Amino acid sequence: MVGEKMCNKTFAYYKLILYFWSQKRTLMAKYELPYFGKITLSEDDDYHEIEDVVINDCQVSINIDCMGETPTKAEVADIQKVLAFLPEIDKQVHKTIVEEYHSNTSSHVKDYVDLVEDVAEEQGEALLSLIKLTNVCILTDATVFAVLDYTIGEDLTDEILAVGLDREGKITSFSIES
Repeated sequence: MVGEKMCNKTFAYYKLILYFWSQKRTLMAKYELPYFGKITLSEDDDYHEIEDVVINDCQVSINIDCMGETPTKAEVADIQKVLAFLPEIDKQVHKTIVEEYHSNTSSHVKDYVDLVEDVAEEQGEALLSLIKLTNVCILTDATVFAVLDYTIGEDLTDEILAVGLDREGKITSFSIES
């Protein structure tokens, strides 16, 4: 009788372990993402990077940082959407950079141009054509969902025009970083 109870407890214990293991495997599902192919996004496998991706004739690094959390299906769908539309998003960002430069208000775009003019061959508006996408960082658990880094050339300056995006790929902010 004692042996039977012990056996039942052991069996229940192993059933519990198998249950939690199967739940973790469910959370660690593989996803097919543009540029990355099949990858696992989970709290255990939370950072992925790929380099030398060509987007609109620019060499770009792309990284996904799940910040120690397993993304929800909705977050993965947002990641897929932003990655799938990166060329279009990049074109929209360039259009917005030009609009910001021509606006009558102060902006980080104007500040960036002023900051890098002395190291660039071009000046003012002509400098805008030199600004290229270099890095995309997707942050699944942050206020800003994605940050796109732009520069006139990593060999010329370490100053970056960082563009924040929301989950829909819409611009939320500009900032200057080094």
